[in-house]
Amino acid sequence: MIGKTSHFFPLTFSYQNPYATGLESLFHIYQQALINADLSGPTYFAPTLKNVKNFQMQKANASKDSYTVLLILTDGCIHDMAETKKEIVEMSRMGISIIIVGVGVENFDMMHELDSDEHVSLKPDSSS
Repeated sequence: MIGKTSHFFPLTFSYQNPYATGLESLFHIYQQALINADLSGPTYFAPTLKNVKNFQMQKANASKDSYTVLLILTDGCIHDMAETKKEIVEMSRMGISIIIVGVGVENFDMMHELDSDEHVSLKPDSSS
């Protein structure tokens, strides 16, 4: 993983154990990732979203009480916006929350396109 560009990897650098248990564990994993990962662009969200979607579908098959929180740290420039939007729409009815945090002093205007809080209704459309 180190020395090779990857658009999807767990911060633990272990696909067999990508989990953090509690905040202390999360902070430790994040600190180690900052030391060991070389961050570079371009930024593609869709590969990560597809992997998390598949992960959540497997968890939901095992337990109906499954819920996933995906935290994405980004520099603000998404190079696969159409595919990213498609994946988010597909994930919108799953037990997933996606939190996107902008890092640095970049332009984060693109992130507003991904925020559908004002546009999605959980109630059935009564005009049908």
